[in-house]
Amino acid sequence: MTISKLTGQADTYTIGSPLCANNSLNSILTHMDYTKNEIALINLISNLNKEFYYFGEEGDLIPSPRWEIRETVDKFVSQFMQSIESERDFQDD
Repeated sequence: MTISKLTGQADTYTIGSPLCANNSLNSILTHMDYTKNEIALINLISNLNKEFYYFGEEGDLIPSPRWEIRETVDKFVSQFMQSIESERDFQDD
């Protein structure tokens, strides 16, 4: 995903790559601005969707053991937590 920083007071970004298969939606999304936290959430949801794409299909049993799924989800959540900004990040101790 290509992200280009825009000028402005808040940290906002423009997503320059497609986020889904719907081409009409892609053209709308590429012209929208997202905060760093929104991008982190989009990435988390995207990672989960890619990992569990088969949910809702017939026979959607998870082929991996639970511990392996936990490691994968933990990795996604860790990436999310490292990507977000919190008000406390900007407060002096």
